[in-house]
Amino acid sequence: MATTESLTNGLPSLPPENENDAGDKLANSVNQLNNLSIAIQTFKSRYDELQRHFNFIKQAIDARTKELQSSGSDASPNAKETTEAIVSQPETGKTDSNPKPKPKAEEEEKEKVKEEEKEEDELLSLCKTMNSRGLRKYVLSRLSETASLREQVPVALKSSPKPSKLVFECIGRFFLQGSKAYTKDSPMIPARQVSVLVLEYYLLSGCVGNEEEVEASLKKEADSAAVAWFSGMRIYAA
Repeated sequence: MATTESLTNGLPSLPPENENDAGDKLANSVNQLNNLSIAIQTFKSRYDELQRHFNFIKQAIDARTKELQSSGSDASPNAKETTEAIVSQPETGKTDSNPKPKPKAEEEEKEKVKEEEKEEDELLSLCKTMNSRGLRKYVLSRLSETASLREQVPVALKSSPKPSKLVFECIGRFFLQGSKAYTKDSPMIPARQVSVLVLEYYLLSGCVGNEEEVEASLKKEADSAAVAWFSGMRIYAA
């Protein structure tokens, strides 16, 4: 069996350790420890400073709390009772000294709706009471509002006990007017427009042919009026 000496003889020999390298390693270790020590000291210094701030804040809070407690205990009972009475007052007694004004547009819209309702009530009343003259004046005063009339008058005519008679009395005998009534500036033009519009509204109401009973005399007058109207149209056309 080979001895240890014979085995080592076959291996290359290690170079001897340099004393300078060992010194450098030691110096590096010392420097690292020194840097770590400085970092630890810096951290401890910051920590102590932060702890002092916390202690100062805590002392200030404690001092302020004691001041508030002492000032609260010195308050008079009457002042406390007055404060409690004010807090416990019911809110129902409060009044708003500066009420918020309603928007002008909202007020105008409400007024407009009220006015329309008033006009509708007036129109219904005229038809229910068979007031042919009042119905004529109502339409005449609103000739510029034909769209609104076309919606309201046919509905109101249905409330009349005798729609055909009301309409016939309302239109009058405009068809018997002379040729001067058809000139451009004739004051009879608006009256004639009212008669034509009322006839139109009567047709739109759906009352034509739906009345239970129409007076025979009214039928006869209507037939005569139709003939006279047709004859007048032929004369003016000629």
